[in-house]
This record gives sequence, C-alpha cells and structure tokens, in this order.
Amino acid sequence: MEWGPLQPLLGLLTPEDTDNEDRKQADATLAMALGSEELTAAIKTASIAQLDLVLTHDALAIDRKPLSFLLLLSAKTNKMEHSRGRHEEQLEERGRLLLQISQLFYQVPVAVAAREIKRVSVLCGQYARLAVELNQSVKTIFPLKSFLKRFHQQGHAVLTPMHAQFFYLCLQAKCYFAAMEILDRPVLEIHSQSHLVNCVDFLGYAYYGGLLYLGEKRHQDALDFFQLAITAPAVSLSAFVIESYKKLLLVTLILCGEAAMLPKYTPFVVTRHIENHCTAYTDLVSAFVVEKNLVTVVEVVTKHEELFTQDGNFGLVKQCVQAFKQRKLLQLTRTYATIELAEVATTAGMTSNDAVIAEKMLLALISTNQMHAVIDKQKAMVRFVLENEDGGLCNCAPWILS
Repeated sequence: MEWGPLQPLLGLLTPEDTDNEDRKQADATLAMALGSEELTAAIKTASIAQLDLVLTHDALAIDRKPLSFLLLLSAKTNKMEHSRGRHEEQLEERGRLLLQISQLFYQVPVAVAAREIKRVSVLCGQYARLAVELNQSVKTIFPLKSFLKRFHQQGHAVLTPMHAQFFYLCLQAKCYFAAMEILDRPVLEIHSQSHLVNCVDFLGYAYYGGLLYLGEKRHQDALDFFQLAITAPAVSLSAFVIESYKKLLLVTLILCGEAAMLPKYTPFVVTRHIENHCTAYTDLVSAFVVEKNLVTVVEVVTKHEELFTQDGNFGLVKQCVQAFKQRKLLQLTRTYATIELAEVATTAGMTSNDAVIAEKMLLALISTNQMHAVIDKQKAMVRFVLENEDGGLCNCAPWILS
C-alpha cells in the first residue's frame, strides 16, 4: 500500500543515528514538521491504513522517535474515534490500536510524555474508552501501571487525569490488587499545567481509589479517599460526592459502629444538602447508632433493599448488619462472665433461630482475638475471660471444650 498523502513524510525520515542526542534532534525536527500546515492537512486526509503504514516504519519506532510516534498515534486515535459515529470500525483494527497505545505506554520516555502531558492524558482517556468498549480492560492495566510507576519514580509525584482513568480500568477489570502500588504512592499536588486536571479527574481519583481500597478490604484507606472526594472544594453537589458520602456512611458503620462526622472544612453545599440525597442511608445510620436495635436495622434494610441494590451498595449494607450483630455480641462481655449458648443470640438482640449463626460469629470473633472466650459444648456455656486469664487459654486453639 502506498503512503498516499503522507508521501512527503517519507522524505523526512532520516537514516538511523547512533548518537542519542542526534536521535533526539531528529525526533524534534520531525515532530515540528508534523505540525506544519502541509503535513497536518495530509494527516487529516490520510486513511487509517496509511497511518498504520507510517507507524510501522522502522524509522518511526518508539525507541527512535517517541515524540513523532506519539503525535501520529494521537492523530490516528482521534480519526478513529471521530469516525465511529459514521460506521463501526472492525474489531481487528480497533484491537490493533489498543496494542499500539499499550506499546506507547510501555516504552515512551517519561521526559517526552511530561512535555506532552496534555496529549498523553487525552490519549489515555481514549485508550480507556476503547478498552471498555472491547471488554479488554484487563489488557490495559499493566501498560498504564508501568508508565505511572516510571512517571512517579522520575520525580512526578503529581495528580494527572491518567490516575483516575487507571483506577477506573482496574475497577472494570476487577484487578483491585494491581492498583495498590499506585494508590499507595503519595500524590503531593495536582499537576500545575493549566486546564489539565479538572474536578472530575480529582473526584474520580478519590472515588475510584476508595472503591479499590474497599475491594481489598482496606476500610480505613477507603474512608480517607471517600472523605477526600467529599471535602473537595465545591459550589454544587456532584454524583461522585453523593456516592462517596453513601459509602462513607456504610464503611464508618462497619469499621467504627458510629455515624460519620464530616470535618469542618467540608464545603457548605455538601453539609447543607448532602443528606437530602441519602435518606435511606441516614435511616440506616439512625437505626444502627441511635436506636441500636437489630429489628429496626433489618426493617430499614428490607424497606430500602431495592435502592441499596440499584446503588450497588447492598453488599456493604449486609456487612453493616453483620457488624451490628458482632458489636452486640462483643457487648456481652461487659455484662456476663458466663452465658448459655442458647441465650447468646436472644441476649444480643437476635432471634432464637439465629443461635447457630451467633455461635459461628462468636468463633470468628475469638479466632481474630476480638473476643476472649471459651465455648464449653458439654455444658452448652460460653465463658468470657480476660486476656491471658487461664494461662493464655483464650489465645490458644481449640476454643471449644467438649
């Protein structure tokens, strides 16, 4: 296939230089030429196949001319995205584009990407959308992670739009663990380039980060990220803030058994209006913290089950119910030295039908050292002991005496 309107570009491809500085200069010269009026028009009129032909030329390999490769790949991606509305691109063609962008993120020098951070961020957004459409989010995780690691390691501890995109892809692929290395790296500030990071990028970073920590059962870290979204400067409520607040309420119940308290620096619009959008959740908090009654908690859950499910929070709500039962069981140690197994469930506010469940929960609490007790199956009794009482019996298996 001929290069067509891109034929003038062929004459600009210089022989391979062995000197690194010569390579950089040749790349910069070609990139400048690509911005000329003639080549800009040629790129616009070229077909996808012709752009692919150029991108696969040896002289335009990423390790030789990373900046020029980035400019041409960005042009190809824009062309494919704009043409999608007119006709559906073939899967093979779109899959090839996904591989080309993956290759870029693996190999592009950080110095080049840092100079073209706006273009790289836009390309990352297109990359994420393409991966989700093709149901291939998992294939994008490690190329993006590789790039973000190199970006941080070379002194760029700043927030970019790519962070939120990366976290979103990890959620789509259910690869929560893959995001931890990036999530745990401190981000000291927002990238200073004008109009690069907007409020959606920041809120996405905080909300998606919280969801990823939840997926890894790191509840305190999840709370910190949800609070980051809720306390971000705002003049109106966003969906990110509302959903973060819902999860903040639930995770606080699971972790602390308390109502969430927002810090004083929370924007007024949030403190004034947020609860109007979360009445089912505040009802659950009230039943849990104020009324402290399992029946009321279950009634609220049953009443709003459809809403909790629609919000994707029913799993967390069920964990709240479980946490409530556990706290009721833990409170038994304040009142009783010994108690019959049959009475454990009813005394903790559960029904008599929950006796087996209550016993299993007791064992779980003992095994995790949240409770120190001995279950005597022969006498059908539970004896609560102080830590290290009976020569450390409470810390040794088995906890069941028969």
